[in-house]
Amino acid sequence: MSTASAQVSEIISELREERERRGLSQQVIADVVGVSRGQIGHWETGRNNQQPDIEQLTRWAQALNWSIRLHLERGPDQVPAPTEDFATVVGRLGIIWRELPDSARRGISELIRGFTAMSEKR
Repeated sequence: MSTASAQVSEIISELREERERRGLSQQVIADVVGVSRGQIGHWETGRNNQQPDIEQLTRWAQALNWSIRLHLERGPDQVPAPTEDFATVVGRLGIIWRELPDSARRGISELIRGFTAMSEKR
């Protein structure tokens, strides 16, 4: 297997893991990429020697808000670099928090208090 082919296989593996982590089906990705669900399955399992072209791979990554460039720039044992700084993430969380209904905010607050109480008992 060539280096490029091995890199694509590794990217596909990580995209599959991200898809599964987000609870998305192969069909959702297939619709975005423009191929059949079976084709996504073949790529994810490596059942055939065909791999997605760069446009298909890019659409797949974009559907998951995942960066192929960051994957290629880091070494095999490196943790992916964050794509946003802490202040930006906190700002976005503040916006999301304000948009939540009161009942959801109360539930989250109770959950956090419960976790805090559990961690204080340790």
